[in-house]
Amino acid sequence: MKILAIDDQQLILLSVEKRLTQLGYEVKTACTTEAGIKLYDSFNPDLVLLDMNMPEMSGNELVQCTGTEVVKYIRIFMRRETPILVMSGNTNESVILENFNLGINDYMKKPVSLDEMAARIKRIIGVPKMNGGFKNESDDTRMLQKHCVGVVIPCYNEAERLLTSTFKDFAYKNLGYHLCFVNDGSTDSTLAVLEELRKGNEDTISIFNCEKNGGKAEAVRQGVLHLSKDPQLDYIGYLDADLSTDFKDFDELVQTLENSDFKIVSGSRISR
Repeated sequence: MKILAIDDQQLILLSVEKRLTQLGYEVKTACTTEAGIKLYDSFNPDLVLLDMNMPEMSGNELVQCTGTEVVKYIRIFMRRETPILVMSGNTNESVILENFNLGINDYMKKPVSLDEMAARIKRIIGVPKMNGGFKNESDDTRMLQKHCVGVVIPCYNEAERLLTSTFKDFAYKNLGYHLCFVNDGSTDSTLAVLEELRKGNEDTISIFNCEKNGGKAEAVRQGVLHLSKDPQLDYIGYLDADLSTDFKDFDELVQTLENSDFKIVSGSRISR
């Protein structure tokens, strides 16, 4: 069974592709509506998993494209009944109703767990068979977030702390977050430990190495400049390497930015 996933956020696509592949589906991904339509024609998927909001570049301008164009292409232009499952943070009722009227099969609001996504796909197209039997499953309750957030973590002589399982769990559990560790001129084995931590997580963890110690503020500045080059990130923030602030705090800060005119917000353990 073949699934085409279309989303402008690569962090989301990577998690979706990995989970669905584990379940036995054949998956291809696209980051733009144009690429998605081309893949639809060549791949002939059994289901299309689609985001609604996908900003794209037109010349030097950022324009707002929507997954509705893909729905129209499949339903109106191609006149096909390929199941379409929308997974989006868009809560605009008129947009949702328009897509149901065009013929989508289901709609999931982000944040949504990988397990719920998989369950809805199984309900629509069934479970793939592998080697004469059904693919064994394991639970995955991690959440696909509405936004992609880059997080700078400055590190100076943090090798011992980084060797704990906390950081591996940290990177694994928090989908939609890209962690940028800044090695701030450490004199211990921090850089080597960071490189080991990144293995297998190259798409969600990056390392910015400062040869000389410039202090935490400069390390954060360098990390933010590095992450600002990534177009998929909606917001950028930073944490201390002791993880004294967790992602529940980040979620609240992101909500504040999303629902206000503020450009910068800060806080630690807001609810606790």
